[in-house]
Amino acid sequence: MIYLNINKVVFAKHSENANAKAIEDSGNDGKEDLTFDNLEMYYDELSFDADKNQISIAGQLKIGNDEFAYLSYDIDLDFEIVISIIEAYRKKLGKLKTVLEATK
Repeated sequence: MIYLNINKVVFAKHSENANAKAIEDSGNDGKEDLTFDNLEMYYDELSFDADKNQISIAGQLKIGNDEFAYLSYDIDLDFEIVISIIEAYRKKLGKLKTVLEATK
């Protein structure tokens, strides 16, 4: 699921630049696309639902100090990705264990 709530005032303020960027990137006339390539996301929620194998992310999308939108989305993880994450953190925990044992 994806939830997106866009601030119309901020959208209008940055639309002209987004239109110019779309024309530059695609070579089209700019009537169909807008490219907002300067968005930053500030997360206020990051959670994992083990029953659904799903990561949920939510937060503000900003252009500079302007709050462009609020975005919330869920990412379904397949089993291979979950295994990769577990393996990566197992290695990091092994290194931490080594460091802790060396400091005894």
